[in-house]
Amino acid sequence: MSTMTDELLRRALVDLLRGGEITMGEAARFAGVSRQAVAKWCALEGIDPGRRREARMGRRVLAVMRLLEERPVRRPSKRSLRRRADEAHVEWQQRKAMNDGDTRP
Repeated sequence: MSTMTDELLRRALVDLLRGGEITMGEAARFAGVSRQAVAKWCALEGIDPGRRREARMGRRVLAVMRLLEERPVRRPSKRSLRRRADEAHVEWQQRKAMNDGDTRP
């Protein structure tokens, strides 16, 4: 890769680290460098990727929890449970027939 491409890749990865979207290990693997090199990039930019990632994950967890609170909890109906059981039974019979060398479905 050229120096310009390397610099663009570094800047892109640092931007993703700044947003907490990737870890330092992921950035290092993607760029083909050590974690220490990525840590130096972050130090030069004045960011703490670990703390940013934790904050981002915390916000995402809270958002998902809010969504789940809004949804009503619906238990499966007896009809859907019976249908799933029937489908599983048919699948089991087919696999058993294949294992036994039987030609019946």
